[in-house]
Amino acid sequence: MGRYVLVGYDGSKESEEALRWAAELTREARGAELAVVGSHEQGELSLGSTALRLPARSARPVVVVRSTGTDHGRVVAGVDGSPGGEAALAFAFQLAALRGWSLRAVHGCWEPSAAPEHDLALFSEEEKLRQVTETRLEQAVEPWRVRCPGVGAAASVILTPPREALFEAARDADLVVVGTRGTGGFDPLLPGATSGAMLQHAPCAVAIVPSGDGHDR
Repeated sequence: MGRYVLVGYDGSKESEEALRWAAELTREARGAELAVVGSHEQGELSLGSTALRLPARSARPVVVVRSTGTDHGRVVAGVDGSPGGEAALAFAFQLAALRGWSLRAVHGCWEPSAAPEHDLALFSEEEKLRQVTETRLEQAVEPWRVRCPGVGAAASVILTPPREALFEAARDADLVVVGTRGTGGFDPLLPGATSGAMLQHAPCAVAIVPSGDGHDR
């Protein structure tokens, strides 16, 4: 059986926008295998909504589309050193290459509660924290710059919590891509804290990418 794009459609304007996204992705990426669903306006998702529960359970990327009426030609990837962040970066680069978009990899690194023990001392020295995190982010991004030389890619380390950094970056993006869950804990039936916040409040479409889905190959 060939690969496919699954679209949730109910006749609403949000599902019409999801259908448009899916049609474009199908034309541009014949090997695509993902789900695309429409979403209500920011902050209107209930805990039982498809747009919140499907990304947490899907073994493939899920794109949640809301109508914005804007076209920035940019994708933002949330990168935090986790397998989910690596998968999000891979997905974002490949999508940017297909659509001719620029890419911004963002790491909001001020999250001491999720940091490994050996990194905790960095939070007492902000400049050292920035330097170490910038080095790690560049190491993650550079291989994808080589693989996708046509993508204009920038990397940004921001000394705020991840969701705040991504909200700010998403203001002039068409899509923000995050892993299903990052370095923190999780409820297996719901997205992680950052991905859930983006689904609820991001001003653009959101792609949730599970780790280990093969997009880094």
